[in-house]
Amino acid sequence: MSASDIARHPAAPSGASPFDDPWAGAGLPDAQTALAGADALVRTLLHWYGAPRMPEILRRFCTEQPAGRVLLYGAGTLTRTLLEHLPPTIKVVGILDRMAADIGTFCGHPVFRPDQIAGLAFDRVLLAHTVYEMEMRAAAVAAGIPADRIVTVHTASRYRALSAPAVESLADDACRRPADSVIVTCCSANILHDRQLAQWLPPDRTIQLFLGREVGGVRNEGDYQSFDLRESLEALVLVLKRLRPKVVYVRSIIYKNYLGMLVKHVLPEAKVVQEFYDYTILWPDEDLSNLFGLNATSMGWLRRSELIAGHTLDLALSKRGGVEWERLQSHLRTPYQLAFPQMVEGPEPAGGPPRADLVYAGFLPSSTFLRNFPIGYNFLPLLEAVCRDGGLAADIYNSSHADASGDVIFADYLERYAEPPLVYSRRLDYADLLARLPSYRFGWLCNDQKTFHADRRVGICNRWTGYVSAGLPTLLDSSWGFMGDLVREYDAGVVIERLEPSDVLDAIRKADHRRLVDGTRHLRRRLLADNRAAAEAVATLVEGGMGAPCFDAHQRA
Repeated sequence: MSASDIARHPAAPSGASPFDDPWAGAGLPDAQTALAGADALVRTLLHWYGAPRMPEILRRFCTEQPAGRVLLYGAGTLTRTLLEHLPPTIKVVGILDRMAADIGTFCGHPVFRPDQIAGLAFDRVLLAHTVYEMEMRAAAVAAGIPADRIVTVHTASRYRALSAPAVESLADDACRRPADSVIVTCCSANILHDRQLAQWLPPDRTIQLFLGREVGGVRNEGDYQSFDLRESLEALVLVLKRLRPKVVYVRSIIYKNYLGMLVKHVLPEAKVVQEFYDYTILWPDEDLSNLFGLNATSMGWLRRSELIAGHTLDLALSKRGGVEWERLQSHLRTPYQLAFPQMVEGPEPAGGPPRADLVYAGFLPSSTFLRNFPIGYNFLPLLEAVCRDGGLAADIYNSSHADASGDVIFADYLERYAEPPLVYSRRLDYADLLARLPSYRFGWLCNDQKTFHADRRVGICNRWTGYVSAGLPTLLDSSWGFMGDLVREYDAGVVIERLEPSDVLDAIRKADHRRLVDGTRHLRRRLLADNRAAAEAVATLVEGGMGAPCFDAHQRA
């Protein structure tokens, strides 16, 4: 892509605002109908996500599979496990995966797209994923594979029978001691940290239930004793019914946003708070499919869950705000609280010349992924052009590149951006990143966003709060609505209307950098104050649920 191909950010679709009633816009039923269907939705979720995902159960299931030729659907971790445990009487003739063209072979087996099965001789297809069996099954059927030849491993009757004792065992383990409150989580991303929750949810009276895809199990290194329920909703329901906690704090990743709704359905008398890190209702279908593997059915489940939660929970927290977000919230009954993730009082700059002019610190997909699924992270052509035309230098710290194990995935970045003016690096620890950020002039958030994305109008991204925490002014494109409003209000950076290298360079040259640094520090104080208000809202709700104060008033400061 050349610099001249970089388009100005798109406008919202004409007609009604996407924030007036996004659920109606997505073709979903009204709130009353969604609430009436909550019980059926919970049963559906329990069917697909009820059984624990455990290698020892999978091993037994595999050994009982009849002889024949099989295709495994999904080139990932679970496929490796299946290959280890399938008996010699089963011949694996290939792997199916939507990214087949980029994978080629997997564990020595050829990889095909689902629509390339013509001519392949096989007896059945085993779906190899802990989360997306439903979506894989639908894609396999759409590709012409007969439904009776598709094995959905974790919903298979035999697997469910084998896993039933494990559900009881997982629940027994989690219920070893009484708990007044429970934290339900499924990912490492969060808005309020454990150390904040510990002020109101005492660790000696609280347990944490993990329902994510943690490799190697849960490590009890934080404030709370954690129990890995191996993604089993059946185990979660059993624990909740046994413990009957007064307060449940839910953290969800976008493809498990049903958790808060489900918890409140099981325990209507409990105070239930949910952190929504993202909302499916704000994301385009194409991005949900490309990034998370969702299909129309699972998007419908999640969006219904978000709508039900918006009318039944006791408090919702998210990193979204502004006038447009308030318009959406007017359709919901659940109280809402804005919070800014990862906001801290960053270190003072050490002084001296800047390390470089620009820095990007955050998620960056592989170039292979971006070629197949162009999304809002295609900023490298613009950044290259800005550095080239303006004689500037920039550094990139990729939060999705944790260590040397990711070097193969990001090999082209490491090679192409090994030397200035554009230098690529792996992720830094957050404390180290905050210490380094003040040594740059601007944080970069100018993305080549070719399609309208409602979440960008109202959302707060962690990259930006990292920059603000460090007192670093931001360059951002005008598709960021709420963030752009705050930047303009506090003079904390520059909002760039046209994503052309000349416009970006002109904005940099005209900027009063000292004034923008001061504005960013004022904005930082505002965001930290808003987070204290969010903490106060959670504390008040928790105290009401517990029936007594959980901490002294001076702790709230």
